[in-house]
Amino acid sequence: MQVVMGTKLMGASRIICVDLNNKKKETGEAFGATDFVNPIEIGKPTHEAIRELTDGLGVDYSFECSGAAPALNEAVQSTKAGSGLTMVIGAGSQKVMPFNIETFLEGRIIKGCVFGGVRPQSDLHLIVDKCLNKEIEVEKLVTHEVELVDINESFKLLKLPECLKG
Repeated sequence: MQVVMGTKLMGASRIICVDLNNKKKETGEAFGATDFVNPIEIGKPTHEAIRELTDGLGVDYSFECSGAAPALNEAVQSTKAGSGLTMVIGAGSQKVMPFNIETFLEGRIIKGCVFGGVRPQSDLHLIVDKCLNKEIEVEKLVTHEVELVDINESFKLLKLPECLKG
């Protein structure tokens, strides 16, 4: 949901949220998503559904946050040929990812980042200011609060479908 919030803040006119959990549809829309795709329910590859939503063009930018190889491949293939950029934010347990070489020959770009590409010295104070001014409503991301002594419980909560951030 942070990606939805961030892309809206940066002025994106269309934000397609992709998630296996339908409970995230309403949340995504509340944060600024204009469309929602559940890969389990569409009966076709996710990138095909996204291309249909974009008149066959694909998206300018995609963000992959799960770290799952199939999701990363779909995110890359959903971008525009010649100019599409996929930001890899999530890191899964799989260290090597298989790719279709045609994806790259068509001019798509994959870029990895840590902490969403935030540069602490130049960006962090701007983000804090936006949070303090309520331009970024971080409190909407918190679905559960636990005491530090119950930290193990917080890891269980993170696995719940309705949990955004603990």
